[in-house]
Amino acid sequence: MFTENQIDSIAEKVAGSIDIPYVPEFLEVRAVAWAVERISVEVEEYLPAEFVALMQDAATGIERGTSVGMKGRLVDVINSKINIPFVGEDTERAIFDSVITIMCDAMEIDETLEKVLARG
Repeated sequence: MFTENQIDSIAEKVAGSIDIPYVPEFLEVRAVAWAVERISVEVEEYLPAEFVALMQDAATGIERGTSVGMKGRLVDVINSKINIPFVGEDTERAIFDSVITIMCDAMEIDETLEKVLARG
């Protein structure tokens, strides 16, 4: 679903906003990238391919603001399928929420993954 550069960009963005206790700073981005890789596999299994494709197409997408319900459900699904062994449940959920938010925002009309990642 994601290129190696996209995984790295998502991981850097998420790691910059979440502190992972007991994980040294230099490993945080790599730890989040590991989670992003697993999340992307699960999302591809869970969502129709057409939804996944919306992240790359600014011309089509879901209405702005309507992805809130989908975000919550996706986080719940991902949380039930993936365990990050080196973080607590609260940190794990924060990572999932941040990654899924990036993905759902990229599915909105006039958005792409690149646009969402380019915002600070």
